[in-house]
Amino acid sequence: MSVGAGARDRLIRLRRRVTGINRSGSERREPEDIGTEWAHKRAVSGREAFAAQTRYATVDAVFVIPYRSDVTPLHEIVDGGRTYDVQAVLEVPGGRPVELEILATARAE
Repeated sequence: MSVGAGARDRLIRLRRRVTGINRSGSERREPEDIGTEWAHKRAVSGREAFAAQTRYATVDAVFVIPYRSDVTPLHEIVDGGRTYDVQAVLEVPGGRPVELEILATARAE
C-alpha cells in the first residue's frame, strides 16, 4: 500500500539493538539510533493475554516509510513514548523500491 509523502505524519526513530559486554563482564543490550523517518502508521490489532500470572497487552502496527536498505527485524521503532519490535520488513510492490512496510509489535504499558 503506497501512501505518499503527504500521509507520513509522524516522525519515528529507528534503532538497532546492540549487544556488548559491560565492565563487570556481563552482557548488556542497548539500543543505538540509526536515524529518523517520517512515517504513516496504521494500527492493525491489539491483544490482551495472561502469562506467568501477569496480564499484558500488545499492539500491532504497520509503519510505511521511504525505502531504506538497512532496516531489518533486528531493529526497533520508537513512536512517541512506545517502542515497537520490528517483526517483518516488506518492500511495497510496484517497480523499484520506493517505500517499506514495517510490521511491528509493542507491549502496551
